[in-house]
Amino acid sequence: MRKRSSRRGRWVAAFSAAATLPLLLIPATAATADAPAASTKQLEAVAFSGPANLDRARTTAALKAGRSLASLGLQEAGRHPAPTLASYNQKLHARATQAAHAAVTGVRPSATVPPFDPTKEPPEITLSDCPDPAQGGGPLYEPDRFDMCEVRTFGISEYLVVDGTPTLQGVGYFTDTLIGLAGFGDHADRLLSFEDHISNVSQRIYGLWNPAITLFGASQCTPVLGSGDCHSRTDAHIATFAQWLLAGGDSWNFTLEVEPGGGVGRDDIIKEVLNEGFFVHPPPGYSDPHPDELLPMPDLDLRWDNASYVKAGDDSDGAAIFDDIPPLTYNLHGQGTDQVAAHIQYALANPDATIPKEPAGHTKTLPGYFDNPLHRLYAKYSLPRSQLRYDRNRYLATKQCGPRHGDECDEFPMTSTYEGAAKADVEPFSDPYAYSVRLVNKTQNGTAGTIAKLFYAYYRVLDPGFDINNHPRDWDSFYIQIL
Repeated sequence: MRKRSSRRGRWVAAFSAAATLPLLLIPATAATADAPAASTKQLEAVAFSGPANLDRARTTAALKAGRSLASLGLQEAGRHPAPTLASYNQKLHARATQAAHAAVTGVRPSATVPPFDPTKEPPEITLSDCPDPAQGGGPLYEPDRFDMCEVRTFGISEYLVVDGTPTLQGVGYFTDTLIGLAGFGDHADRLLSFEDHISNVSQRIYGLWNPAITLFGASQCTPVLGSGDCHSRTDAHIATFAQWLLAGGDSWNFTLEVEPGGGVGRDDIIKEVLNEGFFVHPPPGYSDPHPDELLPMPDLDLRWDNASYVKAGDDSDGAAIFDDIPPLTYNLHGQGTDQVAAHIQYALANPDATIPKEPAGHTKTLPGYFDNPLHRLYAKYSLPRSQLRYDRNRYLATKQCGPRHGDECDEFPMTSTYEGAAKADVEPFSDPYAYSVRLVNKTQNGTAGTIAKLFYAYYRVLDPGFDINNHPRDWDSFYIQIL
């Protein structure tokens, strides 16, 4: 296990350009006394952002031809929609569903794949781990709940506007790569740490281009569940495009933290959306259509909790994660769960062939993959209801197994989920046969149960609670992956 400093002490020192690029400062041009009164001239700078693999040559040509940023699918400052809890949950569901489809339909790895161990700290993400934008990588890569990377291309276009008609004078481009780390296991705490890397700085000049553009790297948090100020322990980073052009890039780091107490429910859950990006100030004499408005990276979903039934870390008051949960993985080989993994794989592929049987003319659908996720059921979440449902899940499933002969009854979905065998007892209009049981090796079944418990604890999988119909709320849904 790495020490706490291993996740915190790897930051790249912020760069400050010692030299400055000679700049051509061009003030806005006013009409002269002998010029026609109706004639006006001004210089304008417009900042925008686009996908990581933005084709800069084609974009510049389109802007030079008079195309608007919107028509090119580019985003201006101030045009970013305000985040909401609905949009937050929608993105989580979309990413989880995409991962579930890949897990079920993708090529199965060979038996040499290392078995999944939820107690093993994931490797710290680095720049080399971020998907290559040239190969279509990005914008957001989250291999687990403790590491993230997102990549975005930013640009600043400058225009000479004569009598209301703009003519492109030049465009500056750069790539921003954001890497984030959260504490894992014994080192979990409420602090999120980030690295910001500027690279691929370039310019295309057609006329009165001025690179004296000031960029303020900044972050803004918007709470969508609960409340709390997102504190940063570092100041905003300030540089000019000219400095980045001369140095070939830049890098700096910052941290974010939200104090406990402002969350919802027994687990003090706070969800916030991070917009990390830039305030762009044009050169002297240039106008800016979006002054003092952030030009952000894509939304990044963050969660803080203070749950007592997940892994306690360095802080006694909870921890922060990137709110994108990976699948619970069982291996067909090497994990000690061969028979359990084979049962789940078969049940998901052949639900109508499982026990218990559906009545004639009915079709069984099992949760755990595609658009039908699982939700953790913590027996002590809301006593006595949670305990009664947990026990009922186990009772109904094991009753279907019959004589054991030294084996143990394995049920899927697991007893520790809201989708277990008792779902139809407490949720109206649910299928009472939507589960599967099979006798498996007792030791392997115990190992599989331990892996699920450790996955819940180390990956901070919370019981989402339930609505008036006893249906779980829509967060911390997860899927099953068989390798």
